[in-house]
Amino acid sequence: MTYTQASMKKIRYTAIPLFLLLSTAAQTDNPVLLAIKKEVDRNVHELKMEGFPPPFFIGYTITDLHQLNVRASFGAVTRSSCNRERIGYPFVLVGSYDFNNLKYASPPRSRPQSLSLENDEAGIGMSVWLDLDREYKQAAERFESKKGALRQMRLTSEEQALPDYEKTPAVNLILPPEMIHGDLNYWESFARTASATVNKYPAIFKSEVTVEIKNGMNYYYDSEGCRIAVPAVFCNVSFNARVMTDDGEELWGSVSCIRSSTGRLPGIETFMEACEKEIARLLTLKDAPLVEKSYSGPVLFRDEALSTHVRRNLFIHQLMASPGNINGSGGNELEMMTDEKIMSDQITVKSLSGTKVYRGHILDGYFPVDGEGVSPAEELVLIENGVLKNMLNGRTPTLKNQHSNGHNRFNFYVDIWQKKIFPGVILVTGKNRYAEDDMKRKLIHAAREAGLEYAYIIDRISILNKSHGATRIYVADGREEPVRGLGISRIKFDSFNKIAGMSDEDYFYTDGFTGVITTFIVPASMLFEAVELFKVNQSDLQAPFLVPSPTE
Repeated sequence: MTYTQASMKKIRYTAIPLFLLLSTAAQTDNPVLLAIKKEVDRNVHELKMEGFPPPFFIGYTITDLHQLNVRASFGAVTRSSCNRERIGYPFVLVGSYDFNNLKYASPPRSRPQSLSLENDEAGIGMSVWLDLDREYKQAAERFESKKGALRQMRLTSEEQALPDYEKTPAVNLILPPEMIHGDLNYWESFARTASATVNKYPAIFKSEVTVEIKNGMNYYYDSEGCRIAVPAVFCNVSFNARVMTDDGEELWGSVSCIRSSTGRLPGIETFMEACEKEIARLLTLKDAPLVEKSYSGPVLFRDEALSTHVRRNLFIHQLMASPGNINGSGGNELEMMTDEKIMSDQITVKSLSGTKVYRGHILDGYFPVDGEGVSPAEELVLIENGVLKNMLNGRTPTLKNQHSNGHNRFNFYVDIWQKKIFPGVILVTGKNRYAEDDMKRKLIHAAREAGLEYAYIIDRISILNKSHGATRIYVADGREEPVRGLGISRIKFDSFNKIAGMSDEDYFYTDGFTGVITTFIVPASMLFEAVELFKVNQSDLQAPFLVPSPTE
């Protein structure tokens, strides 16, 4: 069951309905945008400090954020909150597009400012003015320090010709706010009811249901005339549970549904069915045998495990351009292999961040414009048949990625790094795709060729690279059995060099990767020819509970 507009209208809102608070957010005469524009336009002409050049570029972002958070455990609410904050982020450049205060050491660690929650143009303007004054002074000093540092350095002609910031056409994009189901009482009831699912399973010693809804509007204006008001919504309903085996291994299970709209979250019945299914899987794993030894050989990664593998090894750092600093720190060495083969020629990776729907699936990771006023393409090839073609980038050029492709995204983490290079929608596809039923047969064949008695199928990977869903499949007869106690050695980027095939079916997985939503479209399974799995150390096992659970 999913929410519909009709069902939402039947609910009596006894708490703050989040969408009502944003009712004026997208109007062109909105006081938030007007306040930003007035101060940016005024300061770009009047900000100056004796002995230092004035700013040539000023941008300012305001995030108006409403947050709802509910947690419940074993049928009782343990946390419930609903709050609002409005945060401002200044951005000032001194010098020119070719040479300015960027790419010099690390920026000063100053937290963004909290702004007035009232739609008061004067009050908001005061905060913007104070922010720009502070930011300009820091930018001007860094600009002069950078000039001094460069006198002691020898840069290549290519490095000298690289501009520090790209000039792009101004964008004028004003979108309406999202309609969000934000009744606190409803979500408390949802979490309470769902969390009670575990009460009939004494083996579960820890469990929690979490509802997290972030409903925001991002406003941005800069001295180039770019004007943006776009909604940003993050919704997550999750369940997690833990059990302890008789020999002291703690096993973890979870269900998470991340969406860009509350209207697409599961209803309570659907969510509870998913929780029950996960509990059954966890209890089966609890009684599964412990692996006897480590393993090296072919491994079939499926569904969520493959999505996690792709995210950790391709999009933590590798396929995101990083300009680095003039002293040589930072940067991304992989980009120097642009137009060279970096993985199996079976694999093609594309960014679909500007695509709303793919093969009938709504893509929650879609976004219309990034935090610098650049819209992502519907399709951007990152890796083509194993050859590196592009990296995700913002307006700060790198040697091999000199133009923004619109991925310096707004995010919900209220800290000094309010915008970061992140993917929106990633499609992993390629050659040599087989029917899903054939993938197990290919795994068995690969194990037999390697002289192995069995191989492994991995469905889940934990934060610590521990398998929470492994199946052993025997070469002799294809028999399968769940096993536990497997760890996954740090899977390196070059593991993608040896791929024995992938499923012809797609698996859609949406991740709340560090404050932004990313949708991964990956094959339902992919066969890696060589993966190291290790047996969990005895020291990782815990002493059993001394007293039986109170629910037994």
